[in-house]
Amino acid sequence: MATTALRRRRAIEHLVATDFGRDRLARAAFDVVADGLDLGPIAVRTAVDRAWVRAAIAGPIQRAADHALDRLIVELIDSLARGRPDLVARLLAAADDAEITPSVPSAALAGALR
Repeated sequence: MATTALRRRRAIEHLVATDFGRDRLARAAFDVVADGLDLGPIAVRTAVDRAWVRAAIAGPIQRAADHALDRLIVELIDSLARGRPDLVARLLAAADDAEITPSVPSAALAGALR
């Protein structure tokens, strides 16, 4: 039987570490990079060069997004460990419900916070 800490980690991972969540973090990281680097047609003149730059930054962006999501889960677990037991129990119940309907993790989490 899983310990409370392990169950809490699995619940948070199930609700937060989704493909959708990873994609959103990667898109946000790309936006940060794009704001810092001029990836437009004036600075990077040819479509081939722009495609090369995008391919070159894709790996670091994805790794950074994965790392950020993993760290977010650890931080959430730590915060929830200090939280109210009744609220944590509702979050865990939401994760159990989400396992039945995995396509709506954010709805399950939002419902748990009501």
